[in-house]
Amino acid sequence: MPKPVPASDVQRSGGSTVDVATNGKAIASLVLGLVAFCIWPAGIVALILGTMAKGEIDGSGGRQKGEGLAIWGIVLGVLGAVLGFIIVVARWNEFFGS
Repeated sequence: MPKPVPASDVQRSGGSTVDVATNGKAIASLVLGLVAFCIWPAGIVALILGTMAKGEIDGSGGRQKGEGLAIWGIVLGVLGAVLGFIIVVARWNEFFGS
């Protein structure tokens, strides 16, 4: 008599298991989103990578995860870049003289 397979190991279509990997661009986006608060241009890269990761995850058919990481990378990247830009504009004279 065969052993029953746990429900968590069975995918509904065909009964085979699928390895789900976290998207690397989503991880990089989150890390750069956090770094953007110290180095604001990193926020632009976080925004680009997060957007790319979200598209890849949505198109993977469930083979990739990390949508939340990508979204938070986008959000933190935008906040870090905008905050950095505001600081540079506000302190323009200090950086570049009058």
